[in-house]
Amino acid sequence: MNTTHSLVIFALFCAANSLWARNISADLGNWKIIYDTKTSSFAYEHQGRIVLSNSQPEASCRIAGKTIEFHSADFDKVDLEKKNDTVCFILSQKKDDFIEKTVSFSLYEDALLTRLTLTANKDFSSNYLAPINITTTQQIEGSECRMLKVPFDNDDFVRYHYFRLDTTMLSYEVTAIFDGASRHGVIIGSVDHDHWKSGIEVKGENGNTVSKLKAYSGVSTKETRDILPHGSLYGKEISSATFLIAEVNDWRDGMELFASTCNSRQPGRDTWQGGTPIGWQSWGVMATKNNFNVDMEVADFYAETLRKAGFAGENNLQIMSIDAWDNLNDSERRRLTNHCAEQGQIAGIYRSPFCLWWGSENDLKKKLFDGCTYTAQECVLKANNKPIKYDGAFCLDPTHPAVKEKMTREMEEARQQGFRYVKVDFICDGIIQADHYYNPKVRTAVEAYNEGMAHFAAQCYCTDGTPMFIALSIAPIFPYQYGNSRRIACDTWGKINHSEYAMNAICGGWWTNGFYQRNDPDHIVLVGNDKVKETEGENRARLTTGIASGMLLLADNYDLNDNKTGCGDPMLSYERAALLLCNKEINDLAKKVKHSFRPVFGYRPFDGKAQSADNFIVYKDGQDTFLAIINFADKTLEGTIPFNSIELSGTCSIKELWTGNEQERQTTALPYSVPAKDARIYHLKQTQ
Repeated sequence: MNTTHSLVIFALFCAANSLWARNISADLGNWKIIYDTKTSSFAYEHQGRIVLSNSQPEASCRIAGKTIEFHSADFDKVDLEKKNDTVCFILSQKKDDFIEKTVSFSLYEDALLTRLTLTANKDFSSNYLAPINITTTQQIEGSECRMLKVPFDNDDFVRYHYFRLDTTMLSYEVTAIFDGASRHGVIIGSVDHDHWKSGIEVKGENGNTVSKLKAYSGVSTKETRDILPHGSLYGKEISSATFLIAEVNDWRDGMELFASTCNSRQPGRDTWQGGTPIGWQSWGVMATKNNFNVDMEVADFYAETLRKAGFAGENNLQIMSIDAWDNLNDSERRRLTNHCAEQGQIAGIYRSPFCLWWGSENDLKKKLFDGCTYTAQECVLKANNKPIKYDGAFCLDPTHPAVKEKMTREMEEARQQGFRYVKVDFICDGIIQADHYYNPKVRTAVEAYNEGMAHFAAQCYCTDGTPMFIALSIAPIFPYQYGNSRRIACDTWGKINHSEYAMNAICGGWWTNGFYQRNDPDHIVLVGNDKVKETEGENRARLTTGIASGMLLLADNYDLNDNKTGCGDPMLSYERAALLLCNKEINDLAKKVKHSFRPVFGYRPFDGKAQSADNFIVYKDGQDTFLAIINFADKTLEGTIPFNSIELSGTCSIKELWTGNEQERQTTALPYSVPAKDARIYHLKQTQ
């Protein structure tokens, strides 16, 4: 981390009544932290502007059998110390109580980092620390003020929300409070994820006022999938997560700064060298009726037909991801992986390491697996002494040695069968708070998840020693270091409403590319199993979400000889593939994209609802700008986009890639027209 200065403030939280008559401040680059000794509150000033004020950090703990809550307080003494690049404000009081509160600040690039620490002379526990706690009104300048709600995970069809400042929201790990018109905003988010689930609670009023803002570690809600309160850390010193505070001219840049700050502290998994992942995924249309013959036919169709049209990744690589319910035996899996390898493809397999797909609690009396010394009852997570079941599966303890052995065996099997890619599903089951864990040092769900996922990721390598591609599916956003990709949303098929759902996740979460190599748009279905088939326009829309995410695994049935399963419409899928997957400029763009498109606006949902997607996303590559527009409505979407909205100036040539139509050169704005339930991708190239 590029820390250039650091400031540490120590404070004993006791009940004194003395007041100081002056404020105390310290400078950190373009930031100034001001401590008001009368109210025991902090203000954060950036380049001469107050960003946040009247923050009174708070916490609670259990010590010597009693609960103590810490709020603002007064102190007897303040000492100012400076040593090298450290400035310390030591606030203390002589009293028998022994809890000390530390609020620390440091500088990362042009963002402030802060955390709260409690210290005592004997062991204590805590599951709530809030380094930022503001209960006085803060005015937000702008005509289109918004606050971004980030979901904890991607399960249960959750969405990102762009709320107006007229309600209360709880965002997980990070939020942006910004004016959509000017893009000016403030980013607040936790940048380490070793112990805590963290939240940012914001209450807005009158459209441009924040009356409450709290950033804290220790969040536990239905949205985090928890039944119990957050687990408590234990010891003589306990710290919250470190939170970033950034004031930025463009909130989108701020979200990317947040992601890069996270990645600087804990690098993501960046082992994939194969460019844009392009290929096939068996679950979408085939699902439980997948079979060996279909897998082989699809692999051949991709290798012999689609690859020639340019529908492949770097070095013509294609991925054949075989999902759950593959209906393959060991011999068929080996034949499939060998066949794929012979024609420049890699095959993928499915795993759910924290799930036990058994029916009832009576089944838990059985051993976890053949030869295991533990019963399943001993290996599952429990809340209030009852086995936790989520998404249809019993949740396994990520720290249990038998669970780890099960992971090791399953990945050894996959490795020996020749798989080089693994889809990892339902790992939210491993980050639910439990009564206790096999590892007694683990006290929180995040700690357990980190232990289990670190073990699992260590098993994901091929027979030649190279790392497998790990594709996280139903998963929390954080911690992120165990996957090359993560699915951006829950199950997403091919109709226009599914494209809208995917687009919501792109517009709200594109920035997760700062620590995931790829954002996964889920299986892309052109022709599904419904009687009413997807239109060509809906196909273009869904493919556009894949291109905009940076990953394209289609999920149709392309086996023309399949007369048994009744899945999809292979002939129609062939026709759509010939029409849409053989477009050279579209395929070239798919290969070019190294990170997700980002929203142009972020405050203009297509139907005016806070949880809906915007229509416009943009990707820049040197002098090339690609503007994707998806129309979710039943009528044509048309208008103009000013060049300054997409950071362009001067004269630009314009070509629409889906149709191949070229427009007259423009100097100030892009005229666009998108048919109902369809998409367009405009390539703008500056010519002067």
